Amino acid sequence: MLQKQFIQLFSLTFFIIMFSQISFSQNVNKDEIILEIKKADKVKEIKKGKVLRIWYEGEKHKGRLDSISTHSIFIEDTEYEINKIDKIGIKYRSTQITGAVIGTAGLVITSLGTYLIIEASNTDGLDAGEAIVKVIFLTAFGVILDAVGITATAIGTSVFFIGKKYNTEKGWSFESVQMN
Repeated sequence: MLQKQFIQLFSLTFFIIMFSQISFSQNVNKDEIILEIKKADKVKEIKKGKVLRIWYEGEKHKGRLDSISTHSIFIEDTEYEINKIDKIGIKYRSTQITGAVIGTAGLVITSLGTYLIIEASNTDGLDAGEAIVKVIFLTAFGVILDAVGITATAIGTSVFFIGKKYNTEKGWSFESVQMN
């Protein structure tokens, strides 16, 4: 009885492993062509479905990468020859998250700095010496926090909205590559 259950369990396990291998191999398209962006030893791989901004013969175009052939890419059903692309802009999800976190932290720091500056004016119940120290300390600290917060907000916003650009004038090259 135990031997029969073992054989059934082994058969079921073998079937699941084989089925998952077949399913996985069907999902990996070895004939897929990707767009490679290269500079020296840096390589970025771009697959279909990515939203791109490209500068093609001096004009900016934006859209989802529909397909890639050996010499062209297709964005929103429009063909662009790879060798005529001047620059490619990509927004990576991780970059957008980083920008949002930095920008939000900047807003929080700016709010704290502004609160300290406003709080510095409340000197009720303090003698003159304590009031002067409180005003000077809180105002100075609030101004420093505001400067840091505004800078962080500006950096976070630019990182969130701009993304990464790969320019041929800065040594980047673009080519389609067959996946192996």
